[in-house]
Amino acid sequence: LNTHRRVAFLGTDLGQSEMSPPGIVSFSLLREPLLTPPQSRLQHHHHQNNSSSFFFVGTNQSDRHPRSYLKAVSNAMKEYFRLRHPRPPLVINTQGWIKGLGLAQLQGIIAITKPRYIV
Repeated sequence: LNTHRRVAFLGTDLGQSEMSPPGIVSFSLLREPLLTPPQSRLQHHHHQNNSSSFFFVGTNQSDRHPRSYLKAVSNAMKEYFRLRHPRPPLVINTQGWIKGLGLAQLQGIIAITKPRYIV
């Protein structure tokens, strides 16, 4: 936010969400820094300068509904692509599960989002 008026944030960690209750993939457009813990951001209109879209998966564990999970990620990315050019930078928060199905899901997220950098 130091160099951009806004930053897009894609929350794909169903169990430890930053911008939504558990079990939801979220897309947020941030215009101010997040200086509070995630649970305090769940209050309606807490961040009046930020906007969000939510996509319900139905569980806080992505292995229970892997297709629904990746569909929710895809739908959230559609929100990003609807933004006018130049689009703001996109930060993607992924889950920490990187073995077996978790790796396959991470690869699915990479295929959907086509990130320029992975950290």
